[in-house]
Amino acid sequence: MGTTQHSTNQEWVQSRKNFCAMVREFRPDTRVVDVNRSWFAGFVKFLFGKGHKTNTVCGRVNILKAVLHRAELDNIISHRPDFSGLTPKPEPGHRRFLTIEELRAMAAVEFPDRLKNPFMFACFTGLRLNDVRTLKWSDIDNGWIVLRQHKTSEFVRIPISPNAARFMPEKTGDRVFIDFPTCETWYGKKIKQWAKLAGIEKNVSFHVSRHTFATISLDNGADLFTISKLLGHTKITTTQIYTKALDKGRQRAVNAIPKL
Repeated sequence: MGTTQHSTNQEWVQSRKNFCAMVREFRPDTRVVDVNRSWFAGFVKFLFGKGHKTNTVCGRVNILKAVLHRAELDNIISHRPDFSGLTPKPEPGHRRFLTIEELRAMAAVEFPDRLKNPFMFACFTGLRLNDVRTLKWSDIDNGWIVLRQHKTSEFVRIPISPNAARFMPEKTGDRVFIDFPTCETWYGKKIKQWAKLAGIEKNVSFHVSRHTFATISLDNGADLFTISKLLGHTKITTTQIYTKALDKGRQRAVNAIPKL
């Protein structure tokens, strides 16, 4: 089965490889034109039978849908099959994030600025990896980041806080972070090593910075609508996921109820 267009995103590339391996194991001679409701139902059943968790199956299904979308655009198939009622619903996941104390610990660790600065900057702006990587000085206007997100094409306007500004390098070219690591897998491993040096046992990835920004902002009084706009979410229900991490805020809310 063909896959979607070439991508340099290492996580996406690996996911496609895993997906193709699953398809070959399920039905080795599958072509894009062979995928219909019956094939899809069998594939989902096969994945669950392999012991995959619901969210993993959902990830495989999303890749399949991307393949079919590409095939439709390329006129390999006339239209995408209808999978309504067959697609499993993802289970709500736990969003890993760093506390302000953990951020202080990471900031205190001696680590190369080309690795430290982009991650810490993202923790205080909520920008995704690709948006940080390609961020230009021309995207910054009077202390605000103004850009169109790579993933959603939504415009965001984000004020640069003193915490974020602390991790911005001197202006030496068009890009803000000119030495941004080119290999995401390598960079991800370095971030995990850095977190361990700071005494943090969590599985820290670059995307944890985005969760950190949302969670810390909400925990310090920002409202959901504002955070939704800062993150560039198209639906506030997406932002609501972060409220599940705020047990401390819930405890404060309950404790604030006056005594009888």
